Amino acid sequence: MASGVCAVADELDSSLCGGEWPDCARGVLLPAVYAAGTAAAGEKIVPERIRDNRQPYYEALRAADRAWDDGHFDVSQLAAYLSDLLKAQLADAP
Repeated sequence: MASGVCAVADELDSSLCGGEWPDCARGVLLPAVYAAGTAAAGEKIVPERIRDNRQPYYEALRAADRAWDDGHFDVSQLAAYLSDLLKAQLADAP
């Protein structure tokens, strides 16, 4: 039986676990979900919210790429974006 993040990953949307998201995005999102103890409730999940408006996601990825090109590891814009989406998801929970 899976434990930790692997167990939580099994509960998440198949697009997240099925390889549509890069490993770095899973690395940002999964620990937050695991810390909450389970996959988060909500009417519309984070991957659906990204699909509805992909531009901010792409901008956050570009910002991380620019930081990397400058010799820094900075995914703060991506983390803030995903955090906002997760908060919106939780606000939609029944």
